Amino acid sequence: MAESLEMITRQQYEQLVQLGSMVQQFGSIIIALDQRIATLEKALAQKTTLTHDQVKMLNAQIGARAQEQCTKYGLDYKKAGSRIRSAIRKETLRQCGVKDLHDVKSSYYDTASGYIRSWASYKVIMSIRSNEE
Repeated sequence: MAESLEMITRQQYEQLVQLGSMVQQFGSIIIALDQRIATLEKALAQKTTLTHDQVKMLNAQIGARAQEQCTKYGLDYKKAGSRIRSAIRKETLRQCGVKDLHDVKSSYYDTASGYIRSWASYKVIMSIRSNEE
């Protein structure tokens, strides 16, 4: 009887060793899969373009920034707003390397938004101001 208990214990020990080995193998497989998924998510984010709502939000930010610039430099928004919005949009598109806001990669949304918030061109403002006079 004692021998059979000892055999069961040895068998259980061998099974536990095998189980431990399997767990290690599964762990390395899971880590590899996690890395591949992260790589695919990054690649997908670089290929995905902005949604319609994101483009609308960028356009609203462009309008708000144009309004700020008109207020700052004492320009009439009705007269100068469209030219300032156009300049902001053109420069943002140039910075993102695209021809339309819909073509901006979703991973560049924060970059485009930050650029719009910080846009300032004294040259453009002075050109608009001289045309108004």
